[in-house]
Amino acid sequence: MEEAAAAEEAFLMLAKARFKRATEAEFEWRKLCLEDLKFSLGDQWPPAIQTARLGEDAPCLTVNRIAGFLRLLCNDERSQRLAIQVNPVGSGTDVKTAEVLQGYTRHVEQRSDADTVYDIGFEGMVRSGVKYWRVLTEYADEKSMDLDILIEGIRNQFTVYFDPACKKPDYSDAEWCFIIERMQNEEFKAEYPGSKLAGLNDFQSVGDQHPLWISHDSVVVAEYFYVVKEPYTVEGSDATRYRRKVKWAKINAIERLDKKDWPGRYIPVVPDLGDDMDVDGKRYLAGAVRVPKDAQRAYNFWITSASEKIALKNKAQWLMASGQQEGFEKLWEYSNQKRLPFLVYKPVKVGEQVLPPPIEIDKEPQIAGMVEMIRQADNDLKATFGIFDASLGQKGPEESGEAIMARQKQTDVAILNYIDNHSRAIRLTGRIIIDLAPKIITQPRMQRIINPDGSSTHVGLYNSEFDTEQEARERMIELGADNDAIKKIYDVGTGEYDVTVSSGPSYQSRRQEASVSMMKMVNAYPQLMQACADLIIKNMDWPEAQAMADRVRKMMPPVFFADAAEQDPKLKVPMLEAQLQQMMQSHDMVVAELNKATEMIRTKKLELDQKRESDLLKAETDRLVAMAKMMGEGALESLKAGINHVSSEMEMVRQLILQDQQAMNQAPIPPTQVTQPEAKKPDMSAALLPPPPVQPGMPGAPQQ
Repeated sequence: MEEAAAAEEAFLMLAKARFKRATEAEFEWRKLCLEDLKFSLGDQWPPAIQTARLGEDAPCLTVNRIAGFLRLLCNDERSQRLAIQVNPVGSGTDVKTAEVLQGYTRHVEQRSDADTVYDIGFEGMVRSGVKYWRVLTEYADEKSMDLDILIEGIRNQFTVYFDPACKKPDYSDAEWCFIIERMQNEEFKAEYPGSKLAGLNDFQSVGDQHPLWISHDSVVVAEYFYVVKEPYTVEGSDATRYRRKVKWAKINAIERLDKKDWPGRYIPVVPDLGDDMDVDGKRYLAGAVRVPKDAQRAYNFWITSASEKIALKNKAQWLMASGQQEGFEKLWEYSNQKRLPFLVYKPVKVGEQVLPPPIEIDKEPQIAGMVEMIRQADNDLKATFGIFDASLGQKGPEESGEAIMARQKQTDVAILNYIDNHSRAIRLTGRIIIDLAPKIITQPRMQRIINPDGSSTHVGLYNSEFDTEQEARERMIELGADNDAIKKIYDVGTGEYDVTVSSGPSYQSRRQEASVSMMKMVNAYPQLMQACADLIIKNMDWPEAQAMADRVRKMMPPVFFADAAEQDPKLKVPMLEAQLQQMMQSHDMVVAELNKATEMIRTKKLELDQKRESDLLKAETDRLVAMAKMMGEGALESLKAGINHVSSEMEMVRQLILQDQQAMNQAPIPPTQVTQPEAKKPDMSAALLPPPPVQPGMPGAPQQ
């Protein structure tokens, strides 16, 4: 018992010593950062000067140009939405599981309204130099025992105290951290009625011993994160190593109110830092306001001076002899407040001579120099912020769009360090989430994930350190999960994953830009519409675009969706049916084209046969005519008989060709054609030849 009490006392002493160390180490930069925050909100006059001027009833104008520059910085960050990217590292990982974890990270961000947390964090960082948010775990809903992750902003950045000895720029190596809350005494007693401190009648005496923690009317309660090193040995090795184990406690100055183990290895408090440097052993921390403060003060001073001079011009100043206002003092005092119809003065003599009446002093305020100083202060503000006229929408000497964009890019480069530092904080947030996921997902569950386009799906998750894949699938079925939905489940307990951050416009902006680019591409290459119609319509910015894209997708050839079918077995059957139908249609088209080509070949063959026969007949006729002319009258008669015979034979051939052609047109064309031997054509050469010459002595020979 005494050992436990001694250990508790040692624990509290170490915690209080660490807190004191942090307050002393951070005192200077906290004071300056608080001044920067107030300055950015309009508290811009030095207190002594402001008090003196107000005592003289002199104006103290504040034209807060810094506010506009800060809005430009913050809106630039909002237009470049930073996104957590999960990447597989080493063995036991795969790209698909990394995509699922990335979708889970988006789920955490959407559930937490993380965009708002990030925006507030960035604005706090550029105003004061520092802002924080934290990562929590809580039950997914009132009825569930599943833990989920939540990102939550820390409203007051000056309630967080980090280990000053940390070296990494994102403080991921910090050994401890405090988040404090100052509670009124009565509020503390109501929330912790059973605590030791609540049982004390007088907080003041305890506060004298712990001035950082207790005052006469309030108590500091702190969330205290601290790291312990747990030893372990690697399998197959005798070497001892140490792993980080984060613990959490809620404490006040004299007791520990609560405690628990934090499941992750990182302290779940994320700093969003501006310029963070070590200067002569002391920390320098500043945002975008620190450097332009003097330029803003000069602007306020010269604006105030010019306004004051111009305002005084409307108040008359009179030159008069002593005593000329005697008896009419009130009248002369009111002369600068009301337009009086006349002024009365008392004549005064010097010797025997009466002095002239009072005369108004003609004063023209010399404000040309003040205007020049106002212009100079304005240029100094832009230069110290790194924001120039082109980024403010002002016209410059450039004429080309390229030159204007080059000047605008100068501003982007000048403020890039703040965006880059902000991405460092978001990257640490992603690492905390990915580190926590396998530690809180200890039972199989159906988990919502968010896709890049903002739509959501549910996937099965399990941790192989606690369940096999088959056990996880059976457990999900017991919980009512659809059997088809858990055919592919993902193991979050195996492998290592790292986090990077990508920047760019929001998904909605990228979708609109993609739509414009797609239409330009389709206009240049119209054939792309056949392959990408569903994607183009999906990115259109009109109601029911998704429904139209789904309908178009069903009408497209299934070859474009082969990868999707492999991932979703439900798509295989309709895709195979569509492929079979397409193949049958293609087969019918090929057969039709083949029949058409075969018919053309037959027709051409008949035409060639007929032309060849005609050419042979013409050639033979020409030969016979020539021979007949040589042989005389008798041969001519014989030739006529031969020609008649040939004409009869040709008519017979023509009729045979026509009959053959009609028969082929009516007969079905077989799939393969067998070449048939050509029908033997009648030999007409004998009929076409002239009769042989009659020799003397033969019958029919002419008489000598």
